[in-house]
Amino acid sequence: MNAQQPFYAWFLTTRPWNVLAMGLVVAATRHWLGLPWESLASLGAAGWIAVPMLVGAGGNLINDYFDIREDRINKPSKARVGRTVKRRVV
Repeated sequence: MNAQQPFYAWFLTTRPWNVLAMGLVVAATRHWLGLPWESLASLGAAGWIAVPMLVGAGGNLINDYFDIREDRINKPSKARVGRTVKRRVV
């Protein structure tokens, strides 16, 4: 196992496609509320998108941390925590 494989497994544990979808929904909601797309160029406005994405990624990690036993039963090929990624790293 090389040094990059655990990081890649940790990254996949955050469920990046779900996190990206969260960011897109927040951006679309901001646009629906009447804020222009150009407002996302400012650092403060980008935080309104980055923070929910980071919270969602953290929630995914916490969920996998506490559901190790269930994940090994329900989806053994996708269970990473405790195998590829150590619990202390999560």
